[in-house]
Amino acid sequence: AHGARLSRRRGRDTVEVAGRTVEVSHGSSVHAAASALFDEAKVQAAAAPAIAARQAAMRRELESLRARSGDEAATVGVRRARKRGWHERYRWFVTTDGLLAVGGRDSSSNMSLVRRRMEEGDTVFHADVAGSPFFVLKGGHGAPPASVSETAHATACFSRAWRNEAHGTGAYWVEPSQVGLAAPSGQFLPRGSFPIEGRRNPVAAPTLRLAVGVVEAGGSRAVTCGPPQAMRASAACLSIIEPGGLPQAATAKRIRSELVRLGASPEEVGIDEIARAMPAGRSRVAESVAGDARA
Repeated sequence: AHGARLSRRRGRDTVEVAGRTVEVSHGSSVHAAASALFDEAKVQAAAAPAIAARQAAMRRELESLRARSGDEAATVGVRRARKRGWHERYRWFVTTDGLLAVGGRDSSSNMSLVRRRMEEGDTVFHADVAGSPFFVLKGGHGAPPASVSETAHATACFSRAWRNEAHGTGAYWVEPSQVGLAAPSGQFLPRGSFPIEGRRNPVAAPTLRLAVGVVEAGGSRAVTCGPPQAMRASAACLSIIEPGGLPQAATAKRIRSELVRLGASPEEVGIDEIARAMPAGRSRVAESVAGDARA
């Protein structure tokens, strides 16, 4: 046949036509060789539609992946860096009277808050509970009762009372001049603790409830956590939580879904940021609502 080449390699006879090699029996006739070539052609022809279909399916899958990645990029976006206020390294919220309440996260931040940020004219809060943070109500001297109550409430909730579900835990407030910066002579105080002198002013905190919400901060939005009444006034949307329920990470995922449903942008409410704002221990979502600051 035109363009065909017969050869023998390693004791086997083959015919090569148009780049394809077909093995034929030694001594077979031309007709037998042609028949073998025809059979091979039928096999190749039968396989061609399946190969073409698979190629088409792969092209469709590739286009789908490209479209999906484009949609995700448009949805996720890139969160622009913003300048954070000094208080955002601590626990913080804004009271219904517009005062800034700032609390320690651990023993180190308790020390930093009291030593570096407590000033004359502030009010200092603490609770007689293991793991209680110090909270400082900035400009809190003579503050309205609502701000005092909300800051005491946060102090109790962010103590170990939350993890232990110890409802009815209260707190107290004192003036900055009553907070000693060193242990009395001959006494030892754990890291992050400070001696309190003089009269303590108790404030009841009958319930353990907090709210995680999206608030304005530094010309942008941030996630923070505080008493529900205060958060309703300052947040665009919020989830109210109570002790018990799911581990912190699982509850943070639920809160993120709720806040996005209420209008928060996905890039504003990262799961890690939500978990960082929450109290330690298990929590459950009681309800999720729009706040008074909703645009």
